Amino acid sequence: MKKKIFKIIAVVVLLIVGLLIAIPFFLEAKIGDIIRNNVNNSVNATLDFSDANLSLIRSFPNAEVSLKDVSLVNKVPFEGDTLFASNEVSLSMGVMQLLKSSGDPISISKLIIENAKLHIKVDENENVNYDIAKESQVGDDNSASNTEGFTFNMETYEINNSTIVYDDFATGIHLQVNEMNHKGTGDLSLANSELDTHTDALVTFEMDSVNYLNKNKVQLDALIGIDLNENKYSFLKNEAPVNQLPLVFEGFVKVNEDNQELDISFKTPSSDFKNFLAVIP
Repeated sequence: MKKKIFKIIAVVVLLIVGLLIAIPFFLEAKIGDIIRNNVNNSVNATLDFSDANLSLIRSFPNAEVSLKDVSLVNKVPFEGDTLFASNEVSLSMGVMQLLKSSGDPISISKLIIENAKLHIKVDENENVNYDIAKESQVGDDNSASNTEGFTFNMETYEINNSTIVYDDFATGIHLQVNEMNHKGTGDLSLANSELDTHTDALVTFEMDSVNYLNKNKVQLDALIGIDLNENKYSFLKNEAPVNQLPLVFEGFVKVNEDNQELDISFKTPSSDFKNFLAVIP
């Protein structure tokens, strides 16, 4: 009797393992189309990637999707400009998310971005290349639901060895963040939550052709309060050494429908004069 039970258990385990190995071969083509269609239906830009790989074993019971050579290219008025590119983007989600139709939003629980470049631009007319979200059509429930694309129930995310460039041609500001490694933990599915983050990078800042920072090393440990109802992001607790100069800042950023509110103040808790000189190029 015991031998029969063990045989049944062994057969069930083998079937489960076999399914975990076989299912990705049937769903890989589908998941690539689902992600591509969801994003391209949600934004005024074009998402593309060279390959989509699916694994059910490494992150079981979640599914892990890896996108290779990802690019997000702007449309008018920045047509042809690459807003975002990455060697690899990995997404973790529940297995049931893979069975949704191409028009349904996908819930993502984990995100990892490798070797990426984000290039933000503001032209002389103050048009911005990152304002790519499509407006939902009021009164059309189907259109509104389709433009959601993704929901984020993330617990962790990482951005590794990446570059961010900000060019504001209206004000003459150039900001570049190189060799950035950033990670955060929190529950972004909640309307009010706290995001615990760590960042280290090399920062260059230039305004009106005057260079204020030149690949200065910056580290930031920050606890960020997120209020999605108010679109408000508050710095609750943080410390940011710039080279050897320690900085602490407080305040918030609030995104309104027609403008943004920015209220941030900086202070140095304690530092020698030599540490202040360390940030001067």
